[in-house]
Order: sequence, then structure tokens, then C-alpha cells
Amino acid sequence: MEKKDVKEELLKRYKYFYENAGLILGPYYKNCRFNLPTNLIEDLEISFLSEIRLEDTNFYKEFEKQKEDKNYLEKADAAIKQQKKDSWGYSFPPELDLWTLIFKVREYIKDQSGDLDNKKVKIDVLDEYFRLRRYENNGRIWTSGYNYTFEDIKNNLFNGSYPIRKELEPTRKKHDVGVKSNVFLNTIYNRDDKKYVSYFSEEEKQNVYLSLHDELPWNLTINCSHEENEEDKLERPNNTKPCSEDFYVKEEEIFMSGEEYYQRCTNCGYIVNIPKEILSLGIKERIDNSIKSNPDLERYNVLKSELESIENKGKTKALTNKN
Repeated sequence: MEKKDVKEELLKRYKYFYENAGLILGPYYKNCRFNLPTNLIEDLEISFLSEIRLEDTNFYKEFEKQKEDKNYLEKADAAIKQQKKDSWGYSFPPELDLWTLIFKVREYIKDQSGDLDNKKVKIDVLDEYFRLRRYENNGRIWTSGYNYTFEDIKNNLFNGSYPIRKELEPTRKKHDVGVKSNVFLNTIYNRDDKKYVSYFSEEEKQNVYLSLHDELPWNLTINCSHEENEEDKLERPNNTKPCSEDFYVKEEEIFMSGEEYYQRCTNCGYIVNIPKEILSLGIKERIDNSIKSNPDLERYNVLKSELESIENKGKTKALTNKN
């Protein structure tokens, strides 16, 4: 592996383990605990941190075979369902997700007593996986890896999701050092822009998140204007007109009229046609279901648009009289 390939490789690993974490952890879940065998954790450490490409690791090859085993899949699926039942009543419920998977590898590395310099590097690099996992698609910027940073606590990002654990004395023998120093680890740890904390920009984190979640970007905007569209047959209130300002497109604010999608401008209340091509099939389906559960949604938005327009004109008139 060359330095130029490291970032792409890390992203590939992140996405793979994000999508498969439940299947990996499921068979080892029992009584609200994960009892992963040591050899599996060792293989996971190699898959997360070595310079061997993911698809060339022993873990990947064996796990892809297991995914074709019906009994293995049924066992994992049963564990996932059981975990959901067990979650009720727990302050920190165990999750069959990527965070738990990375945490297990981190705890194994923390138990390493030899090659301490590289141990620190490995824990630091694992934080890049944790930072990607923390991204929420809401504009909040996390700097924390596994442990919370002062900056995130100061900015009230702390949500108490993960308990602080007491540091234990390492028990692994000094010669048992796991993944050794390599180009993957050193490229990330010794990068020139480390002062910016994360190996990934917020845009890169967002792209990763959106590739795994059927959502609109939190910062997607559209201009409040009226473009001619033969399919747009919505009758808007006579007293409303576009303000030509940008506003955020939010799935929960979108409604349908006929086969078209609309959202009220948050600046002036004008109803703007939302292009179909920016909405995925999943988003369209969720919007359609919201219309079915609330048939008056279109009428509500039309009336709300008219009311907001009247209120805005009143505010403008009052401001003019004051001046």
C-alpha cells in the first residue's frame, strides 16, 4: 500500500464494517455481552490497522464465506433481534454496531504491554474511525475520537452516550504486540495537517455518512423563486410571492401536491417546487407515507404560506412606519 491509497482504504474499511458490524458481532452476543474470541479481535485489528488491503485479509475472506452460511445468518439475525429487546432499561445498552466493534479492538490494543510507541499510534488512528462514526449530518462539528475533547464538551456536544472507563494495567505479554508500524498507520499519524485534528474534512465525513444513510445533506439549499414548470399545478395564495433568498431543504418540511414536491420558504413562506431529482426513492416514499397519514398536509401548508406572507407584510409595514 502506498501513502496515496491510505485515505481511500480507510474509508473502504469504515463502510464495510459499518454495514457488517451486526453480522460480525451477532453470533457472540449473549446476556447483554459480547464475548469475542481473541483470534477474531486479532484479525479485526489487522483489518482496521494493517497495510494489507481489506479484501486481502484473512478476516475478509473468511467472513465473506460465513455470509453465505444460512445458519450463521440466522444466528446473527436472532442476536440482533434479542439485543433490541435487551436494550430497554439500560443506561448504556450494548449495540451491535461499528462503535462496539472498534471499541473491542481498542480495548485489546489498550491491553498491549509491549511496543508502546506504536500502541499509542494505533489508538490514535482508531480515533479516525470513531470520528467518522460521530458525524450526525446536522452541522455540529465533532473533534472527539473515542474520548471526548475539551472543545466538544465546551460546545455542549457531549451526550453521555458512552461511559468513561477506568484504565487497567495491560496484561498481554510484551512480545504480543499485534499490528506493527506500517505505512497505513504512519501516513495517518504523521500527517502534516494534524493540527486540524481529523484526517477527514467535514465534507468528506458528510459524503461517507450520506453514502450509508438515505438522507438529504443538512446544508442543502434552494432559492426561493418560481421557475416555470408544466407539472407544477399548485394554486398558491394570491398574496404570496418569492423572496429570492436561499433556504434549507428539509425532508420533514416537504409535502406533495399531485406528483410534485414542495416546501415553504423559511424566509417568506412562499411555496417552492422541490426538484424530484434531488430526492431519493426512499425519501420520496417517506414523504408519500407522511401524506397518507396526514391528508390535510397540503392544505395546511397553503394556509400557513398565506398567513406567513400576511405576517411578514405586517412586520415590514410596522418597520416602515417606525422609520
